[in-house]
Amino acid sequence: MRSFAILAVSVAPIAALIACKANTDDTGFGDVGGSDQGGGAVTSTSGDGGFNFGGTGPGVGGGANNCDSTNTEDKDKDGWTKADGDCNDCDANVNPGAVEVVAQPDMDGGVPPAADEDCDGMTDNVAQCDEALAIDEMDPMQAVKAVDLCKQAVGPKEWGVVSAKWVLPDGSPDNGNPNFHLGHGVLSAFGTNVNVQGGKKMLALSSGTARQPTDPGYMDVGGFDKMYTSGSPQGFPKESPACPGSLTGQPHDGTALEVVIRVPSNAKGFSFDFDFFTYEWPGWVCSTYNDFFVALLTPISMG
Repeated sequence: MRSFAILAVSVAPIAALIACKANTDDTGFGDVGGSDQGGGAVTSTSGDGGFNFGGTGPGVGGGANNCDSTNTEDKDKDGWTKADGDCNDCDANVNPGAVEVVAQPDMDGGVPPAADEDCDGMTDNVAQCDEALAIDEMDPMQAVKAVDLCKQAVGPKEWGVVSAKWVLPDGSPDNGNPNFHLGHGVLSAFGTNVNVQGGKKMLALSSGTARQPTDPGYMDVGGFDKMYTSGSPQGFPKESPACPGSLTGQPHDGTALEVVIRVPSNAKGFSFDFDFFTYEWPGWVCSTYNDFFVALLTPISMG
């Protein structure tokens, strides 16, 4: 049997997230948390730095509504007018659907002036929102805050999380097994060497218990079986070229998070940090007890 940990994220972009063109369709991306079929725990901690949307840099003159356009004209073609709250209709990177971009030093060490990309009247105000999350947070809309997805999409154009749900690796709903929800947790650290890089918490997905040994609900990684199976995510399992023959097996104890996101209008890409740990290495490599961590993005970008 296979083990999967999956994070599935679906994105509804205002501008392209991955592809280099404007796109108004919903796009999805996913990350499957670790699931162990050999009784050992596979823990994936996603949120060392959380999700980071790659923008085009600070908007020019982002805080001043001084662009030569009418209240109903969309001069920069970003989908927002002055009447909609666009505070600079001459810069497509600036509007209420944009994400705030913290100014970074350039190659010469100079830092560009801070700008108000999201037109909320403040500059470089990047939210932290996960401090109060419980380790056993059951609401996935709250749990995504542990990967720095703090904003919920409000209205038809504003960026943010549209929906989130705990699912099995094949995308099917929670199976009702009482052990299923032990496979996700919101942690303040994972051991002594894996620490939070953004905010106060990070998300853990596991085929065992997504807990540290001192946390409530923890079970030994050497023998805890959550006693359920599921289908595989689309396109999996994929064996390593180093593994001879077909070693397919049904995923066991898999955990997945599926998130739908409306992408910031000024985002041109995204990244997230993760660590993958497996109890099966090296004894069960190239066996039906191999472990997987998978991130799935929908739609798949060209190329």
